Amino acid sequence: MSRKSTVWIGDLDSNIDEDFLIETFRLLGEPLCGVKIIRKNSESLCYGFLEFPDEESAQRVLHRYNGKLIPNSSSKRFKLNHANHSKDGVPHLLVSVPGHSISL
Repeated sequence: MSRKSTVWIGDLDSNIDEDFLIETFRLLGEPLCGVKIIRKNSESLCYGFLEFPDEESAQRVLHRYNGKLIPNSSSKRFKLNHANHSKDGVPHLLVSVPGHSISL
């Protein structure tokens, strides 16, 4: 079984939420398994994490979309990088995408 891979996404508009990213990657045909926008006091900190089913999918997204315009956004570009995991190696909790499970 392949290990899921997490990608950091940053420099987002404050109105971009998990549902927006789920729909965006669905339209791009990329197999997104989970997403989490980081918030403080319910306000977006304009970055988050995307979980893909495997490293190959994550690498493809990094190479294909980093620096490209985010569809249906106000001229924002994807700012993507490999995610750093917590000290115990577990990524931040993500909102699962229907049809996929997240095992932490």
